[in-house]
Amino acid sequence: MILFTDGYLGLDDRQPLKNPRIAHHTLSFGATYSASGTVSGYPAINLQDPMTLNRWRADSSPTSLTATFDSSTISYVAMAAHNLDGVEVGLEVNGVSVYSYTPSDNRPIIIIFEEVDATSIELTFTHSKSFIELGVLYFGKILDMPRPIYGGHTPAVLNRNTVTKPRRSESGQFLSKTIVRKGYSADVSLRHLEPDFYRDRFDEFVMDARLQPFFFAWRPGDYPGEVVYGWSNDDIAPSNMGIRGLMEVSFSMECFDE
Repeated sequence: MILFTDGYLGLDDRQPLKNPRIAHHTLSFGATYSASGTVSGYPAINLQDPMTLNRWRADSSPTSLTATFDSSTISYVAMAAHNLDGVEVGLEVNGVSVYSYTPSDNRPIIIIFEEVDATSIELTFTHSKSFIELGVLYFGKILDMPRPIYGGHTPAVLNRNTVTKPRRSESGQFLSKTIVRKGYSADVSLRHLEPDFYRDRFDEFVMDARLQPFFFAWRPGDYPGEVVYGWSNDDIAPSNMGIRGLMEVSFSMECFDE
């Protein structure tokens, strides 16, 4: 789910909500964490990497998670690999309340707000579960794409990659199938990009994507629930379109599914 605060929606210079958003540059890897109610063996320091396997876990309610970092401009907080369905999640930046939301599923979440110079974020979780957990936490400056994705795109959440193991009887009768591995994939094509935008903004994403996963929302205004956390296995390279120096770029993604 991708969520926008009123302050962000009121900006005159923001990109239209039909344009993709990419959350890639994160300050979370170098942040210092403190948390209440942490379960032994699941420390908050697990959030200092992009892995979905290592998770922070807490068993009290309400419980809080605070990240402190060097002063930086941020405009998003994103979460993946969690069990926050039905949990009231509150977000504060620099001690000021920014957003409150209760997810209805465990898909990735991006909260986008007006840019602010910050040194801390705090997440508060109110719930009735035996424990809550979070594997991936990103925060930094969102990449707003200046153009929408045009026709021919298959949204990742509708393009499932499932590896199954079938069971058959000795006579060949079907018994059952079990899922061995699951995920999503997508091919993304972005066109008519200004050369300055590509070099000044988009190439930062390209550099990060060589090693780090990222959050991607292909058409947040129309399909806010279709957010994925994924990665590219190949280098991303643009080409010139031959129209006023405009550029286009395509890349493939593999995406995590809880």
